[in-house]
Amino acid sequence: EEVAANLEGWVDEKKSSKKISESEPKDICRVAFVRDPLARFISGYVEFEWRFVQAQEQYRTSAADNDRKKFTFHHYSLGSKERAIAFIHDLVSFRLLDWLIALGKDEGPPPRISWFDEHVEENPWLYHRVGITHICPMAGRLRDQKFDFIGQLEYMDRDWNLMSQVCDLEEEPSPFDTSLINHITSTDPHNTKCAMRVALQEDECR
Repeated sequence: EEVAANLEGWVDEKKSSKKISESEPKDICRVAFVRDPLARFISGYVEFEWRFVQAQEQYRTSAADNDRKKFTFHHYSLGSKERAIAFIHDLVSFRLLDWLIALGKDEGPPPRISWFDEHVEENPWLYHRVGITHICPMAGRLRDQKFDFIGQLEYMDRDWNLMSQVCDLEEEPSPFDTSLINHITSTDPHNTKCAMRVALQEDECR
């Protein structure tokens, strides 16, 4: 019931993103870019595992010794299909989401990033560098905002230009720099992306 109450809070009008101020200029063009939910989940899992490994090395003898028993995925080999499946089971069983109850009703739509930094010692394997937030849903973040254009990350080159047209920009925007998307986990260093795709029956590992 406590979790359900928090979930409702995500889309509560009072806890959602700040409403557009009436004093703002009328000619503002508001845009947002969304991503395929499944692709985002897989990407988030890769990032989470990267930080989870870091946390294991940094917090070898900490409060995590007790908290880690709540979940099971870490018992399997890193980068394996079995670990990815166990992670999904831990997630849907809320063994990785205890903090939803801890947040309480007054914290606003999750994840409030600073909360995880403040409580990192309580569950460092999950909270280290806000790792767990990478697989959290973003419900409520864009609620009550009125957008002039919503693009899709997978078609950024196309939608970047469409955004320019919809917003009637005076100057043509510079081409989107796709290199900005790449970072250290883009190379799938632990084979976790491949493993999760296999677990979801999307692809075969190569």
